[in-house]
Amino acid sequence: MKTKIYIFDDSKFEEFYPLTLSRPLSSIRVGTMSAYRRWQKIYPAYDIAIITKPSFKEILYEKYVTDINEVDENCEKSLFINARVISGEQIPVAGPDEIGVQGSSVTYLRIDTSRVKDLSVFSSKRIMEEVKGWGNAVKTNF
Repeated sequence: MKTKIYIFDDSKFEEFYPLTLSRPLSSIRVGTMSAYRRWQKIYPAYDIAIITKPSFKEILYEKYVTDINEVDENCEKSLFINARVISGEQIPVAGPDEIGVQGSSVTYLRIDTSRVKDLSVFSSKRIMEEVKGWGNAVKTNF
């Protein structure tokens, strides 16, 4: 079963201005590396893509060799990880549909790729509204 991992900016993206005026949260360094590089290190066997503001697409293509704002429909499962999550641990890629939450924020979302088409705008609020009843909600401590 092919799975792809996506790092997404949620609605709290704007709270990081002015840092996020010119780049997505996934490319901002926390410690020695960005969220994108950290997740690459945690999941070396998986392709990792970025979901962010459309205006960043051209900038990111120059920096990262990955899909930007595109969902691979050839994958059976998709794991979406919030760019604000700072962790050194893997979130299980395999398993039933599941939503990781902390407070009112989605930390991760593991779903069948066929359901992804409904999530054209990534925000914790929208994901929480769209996916009620899709799977288990799991409280996370990230």
